[in-house]
Amino acid sequence: MKDSKRKDGFQILKRGRRLLLWIAAWLAVLPGPAGTFAGSSSPPVLPPADRTLGGALFRDAYRNLNEGRLAEALRVLQESLRYDPYLVDFYLLRGYISSLLGDVEQANKDFKRYLEVRPDDPIGMGLQAALQKRVRFVRTSLREGPPAEIALSEISSMRTDLGPGASALRLPIRPSWNQGLLAFGDAATGQFWVFQTQGGKWDRVFRGKLEKKLVRVLPDWDGTLLFVFSDGRGVQAGLKKRAIEILGQWKSPAAAISDAVWLAPGMLAVSDRLQRTIRALDSKNGKTVWEWKLPAPFGEPVCLSASGNILAIADRKGKEVFLLDVAERLLRGRIPVPGHPRALEWANSGLLLVLSEEGELLALSKEGSKKVRIGLLFPEAWFLFRDGMNRFGVTDTRFMRHARFEAFSKEGFLFLRVIAPREETSSPALRKGTYGLKARVLRPLDDGARPEMILAGVLNGRSVEMEISEKAGGVFLPAAGPDWDRPESFESLRKTDGLLLRASWIPLKPEVLCRIGDFALANSVALHILADRGPCPRELVRLAEMTGGRVVFSNEEAKRLEGAGVLELNPKKATIGVPSLGAQEGIVVLGREGRRVLEGNLPFWEGFLLPF
Repeated sequence: MKDSKRKDGFQILKRGRRLLLWIAAWLAVLPGPAGTFAGSSSPPVLPPADRTLGGALFRDAYRNLNEGRLAEALRVLQESLRYDPYLVDFYLLRGYISSLLGDVEQANKDFKRYLEVRPDDPIGMGLQAALQKRVRFVRTSLREGPPAEIALSEISSMRTDLGPGASALRLPIRPSWNQGLLAFGDAATGQFWVFQTQGGKWDRVFRGKLEKKLVRVLPDWDGTLLFVFSDGRGVQAGLKKRAIEILGQWKSPAAAISDAVWLAPGMLAVSDRLQRTIRALDSKNGKTVWEWKLPAPFGEPVCLSASGNILAIADRKGKEVFLLDVAERLLRGRIPVPGHPRALEWANSGLLLVLSEEGELLALSKEGSKKVRIGLLFPEAWFLFRDGMNRFGVTDTRFMRHARFEAFSKEGFLFLRVIAPREETSSPALRKGTYGLKARVLRPLDDGARPEMILAGVLNGRSVEMEISEKAGGVFLPAAGPDWDRPESFESLRKTDGLLLRASWIPLKPEVLCRIGDFALANSVALHILADRGPCPRELVRLAEMTGGRVVFSNEEAKRLEGAGVLELNPKKATIGVPSLGAQEGIVVLGREGRRVLEGNLPFWEGFLLPF
C-alpha cells in the first residue's frame, strides 16, 4: 500500500516537473520586462531558468496589483528580484505600488532608479511627475489650505430668489447657511425666512415671525433653529408646518451682540461690539464657556467666521482681521486691511474673503501675507455670507443686488484600474479584446456640482476616445483607525470610494498627515472627518478639503456623504492585441470638468492580465 502511494506521488511529481519545464521553455522565447542598467555595455547573462522564473513572478505580482492585493504584490516582486536582479520594470512597478500606499520616499527612489536605466521612458516620467505633483499639492494644502480660485458666477437681485413677501424686508440681517439650509430675518419686524439650497437654487421651506432685534438665525444640526438677538438673548425653536415651537431660551452676559456663528454642535461664538469681547457660549443655556478680549483698545468686532478651530474676527474700527485659535485661545494672526471690514467668510481653510464698507472684496491667504483684490462691488455692498459648500453671496443693505461667487480648485485626480477584455477567441494567437477602465475622480473643494466632463485617453501612445458614465461612490467607516506608521495597513482602505475617519484617530503629525493625503490622492479616496472632539483642528479640515471631503459632527450627518465619483471609461473603437508579453504600455487619461483639470495614469502590461 505504501509502495503504491509512493509510486503515485512520484508520477505526479514527474508530470508536474515536466509541465514546469514546458512552461519555462515557452516563456523563454517571449520578450521579458528586463532592461540594461546604466553603465552596462550589454545585457547581463543569467541562467535561462532564473530569468524565466523572475519574469513569471513579476507577472504574478502585476496580477496581484490589478486584483487589489498590494502587500502580496510587493512580496512577490521582492521574490522576483532574487532570481533576476536586473528586472528593470521591477522598480517601476514597486514605485507605483508604493505611491498607492502613500510611501512617497520609496516610490521616489524606485522611479529614480528606473529612469536611470530608461531615461526617456514616457510612462516612468509620467508616473514620477504625477507623484511629484501630488506631493506638492498635499504639502501646500496642509500648510496653506488647498489652492483655490474665486470666480464671479452671476449678479442678480436677491429679492427675486426670495419670492413673494420679499418687499416686506426693512432691515435684513446677515444670512446663515448650515446643513443645506439658508436662514435670515428682519431685525425691524422679527420676520424670518428659511430656504433649502442646492446648486445655487433656493426653495423656500418656511416663513415666520418671532421678535425684533434679531442678529442671526442659525440652522442647527438637529433641524431646529437658534435665534440670536442683539441684547444677548437666544431662542431655540423647531419648525412646524405653519408655526414654530419654542424649545428653550436663555440670556447671555453679552450686552450688544453683533454676530454669532457655530463653532461645533452645542457651542456658539458671539461678538460683543461694546465690550470688545468674543464669547463661546453653550447654545442650550447661554452660559459662557470662555471669553477673549480684543487686544485693540478701540476695537469693534462686527463679524465672525469659523473654519475648524480658527475663528476670523472683523474689527471695523481698527481696520484689522484677527485669527483666533479657539482650542488654545491664542491669537494666530493679526491682519491689517484697507478700508473698514464689514463682513468676512472663509472660502476654505486657507482663503478668507473680506468685504469692506467701501464695497471692496478682498481674498486673504497665507495667513494674510497675500492679499488679492477681487474687485470693487456695487454701492452699499454690506452682507457677505455662504449659501453652499463653496458658494458665497454679497448683497446690499436691502437685498436688492446680489453677487454670487464660487471657490474652486483647478486640479483633480483620477485613479485608474484596467477592466479585462470584453471579448476573447479560443486561439491565443488571435486573442483580442476591448479593454475598459474603471476610475475614481477626486475633486478637491468639491461642491457637489457636476458640470460636463470631457476626457481623452492615450493608450500606448495612441489617442483613444472615451465614453463616460458616472455614479456616486460610497463611504466606509472603519471600526478603528489604521496603523498610520505602516503603509501596508492602508491596503484595505483603497477598496472604498470614500472614508469617514474620526478626528481622534488621526495624530496631528506632519509626516502622518502627508502620508494620509498622499494615499488619498493617489487612490482618489474622498476623506471625511467626523469631529468627535469639538471644533475640528484646521489640519484635518484641510485634509478633508484637499480630497473633496467634508467635516461632519454626527453619524446622521455622515449618512448623507458621498465618496469620489466612480467612472466607467470605455475606449471607443480600440482593440488591443493580447498577449504582448513584455511589451510595456501605459494609460494616460486627461480631461476637464468645468474649471477643473483632471489627470490620471498607470503602467499597463496588457498580456499580464490573462493566464498563460
